[in-house]
Amino acid sequence: MMTEKGQYYRDTAKYLNSIMKAANQGDLIAVFPMLDLHELKRVIAAGVPGHAMHAANEILQIRKDELSKLVSQQIGKMRVEYEDKTVQEDDKDELEAVRTPESG
Repeated sequence: MMTEKGQYYRDTAKYLNSIMKAANQGDLIAVFPMLDLHELKRVIAAGVPGHAMHAANEILQIRKDELSKLVSQQIGKMRVEYEDKTVQEDDKDELEAVRTPESG
């Protein structure tokens, strides 16, 4: 499902849904913690049956909280280096004077 597009995605989602309906709820719930955030979103989108949907949504919320916490921690550590390379008006005149008709 992660790589499928269009109709193939919909067909794969239906297939995954039928597999999840046939599976034991306990087995489904045991697999959810092993999935990453994007995989878990795709599984939920395919339609997790029964009580396993509640468990999947709880795990998804935990993953989102972890991601949010990580991002907020990293923002304080990030440094942005910026160098202003704007050309001053006086420099523009000098650059224009140096150009030849051949150089454009």
